Amino acid sequence: MKKTLMLQVEDSILKVMETMFYFTVEKKKDVSSDLSSLFDQDSLKACRITFSGSYSGAIFLLIPLNVLIAMARNFLGRDQDSLSAEYIEGTLKEALNMIAGNALTKLDEKSYTGLGIPELVDSAIITSDENAMIFNTAEGMMASVVRLDD
Repeated sequence: MKKTLMLQVEDSILKVMETMFYFTVEKKKDVSSDLSSLFDQDSLKACRITFSGSYSGAIFLLIPLNVLIAMARNFLGRDQDSLSAEYIEGTLKEALNMIAGNALTKLDEKSYTGLGIPELVDSAIITSDENAMIFNTAEGMMASVVRLDD
């Protein structure tokens, strides 16, 4: 199930980033299991959304601040000077909400899956994960991690 969910999340990231944020995104082939070596931890923003139903777990999205600012500019149609921290964080939450909703709906259209509210988390709780998916954008890299409850 996890592999299938990861493929759906990957597909959703590619679609949501292109259609909603005007970002061309490409999955990076070689993935390091230590995310902290790929990102500046001081500027990395992380968000988690939980889900439940036939299976439960969480999807995480990790995006450096410079990439997130570019996303917010494209999404909100504002210049950087008018973007508050609230707008920038809201963009991260909304991106993850759209990605998770799209992925989970495609995974099983017939069964109920409850989707939680996106919440900002400390990126340090996600620094090492062998299942991390890394994506390249013109603005920099971003990552996603899928965790299923046992």
